[in-house]
Amino acid sequence: VQHWVETLGYPQYVQRFLNSGIRGCMLPGMTVDTLEQELGIYGKGHQSMMLQSIKRTCATDDIDADSLPFLDNHALLQLGVTDSRDRARVADAILWEVERTRQVVEEDDPGIIHDRIRAEMFGVVEQMESDLSEAIENALSVTTQSLLTEIYSQAAATGKTAKDGFGISRALQVL
Repeated sequence: VQHWVETLGYPQYVQRFLNSGIRGCMLPGMTVDTLEQELGIYGKGHQSMMLQSIKRTCATDDIDADSLPFLDNHALLQLGVTDSRDRARVADAILWEVERTRQVVEEDDPGIIHDRIRAEMFGVVEQMESDLSEAIENALSVTTQSLLTEIYSQAAATGKTAKDGFGISRALQVL
């Protein structure tokens, strides 16, 4: 977004976009109201230029994403990388690491990613099963305690004694 605003010739608005958290993917939804209310951009010429640029960019189907070094510098700016040359170096390093990782994965067994995903999913399913089992045990314990409390309360209210609370508890555990 910063690059786009600067390219339009409005560097004075860069910080407003960054402070508002406007990301590149949000630009197609930009309206005059958004520009005025969220960004404080009231100049009709500036608004028109920005909205026309967004429309032109969105209408272009032949955007070469590989030619863009980094689509949104917002995260780098938040990390304190304020110099554009430094941001370009960080973006190049990220792209280099992505490419290197892709090459390593392609050189490995082609099924390695599927195996890793499968292993990760198995671990998640095991954890979910454990969590569900624990939740059922807790619910059963609370229910058993509530039933026994009710049985003993009713017995005390009627002057009778409740018998075999342990048997009731075991029967509920079997269920």
